[in-house]
Amino acid sequence: MSELYIQIGARLREARIRAGYTTSADFANKMQINKPTYSNHENGNKAISIETIVEYAQHLNVSWQYLVTGEVTNHDLQRKKIINDNYILHEELFTKVLIAIEEFLIEQAIKMENIRKAELIYATYTSIYDRSNDNSRFSIKDIKMCINVALTFDKSKK
Repeated sequence: MSELYIQIGARLREARIRAGYTTSADFANKMQINKPTYSNHENGNKAISIETIVEYAQHLNVSWQYLVTGEVTNHDLQRKKIINDNYILHEELFTKVLIAIEEFLIEQAIKMENIRKAELIYATYTSIYDRSNDNSRFSIKDIKMCINVALTFDKSKK
């Protein structure tokens, strides 16, 4: 196959791994496509349509331009990392969540195991993420209120 398809395949593999799909079969299952077809695309052994590239890009959270040319766009810069299939890591919001949790735990004199703290970070981040498209508008104070609600809800479940 052509060098272009090999380069696209290499970028596809890199994007798949960064998106958290350990194997090509994992991603093929997610996309509900034939595993050999996706593997051939990733290995550069099969031609790939622009429509398919766009679909892969959307699910891997990169721009189709990146997959085709390797050039990083503003879209790629804004979408740094995936937390899971639904949540994009916005660094400014994530930093605010980390700061707010640390401050909140100190203010409330709460000691928490790291695994529990990680769960609280995830719950708080995804809760805020779901509430707004403009996640940067949340203040540390707003985030602390979300943390308090999350902890109160968690206690009431036990």
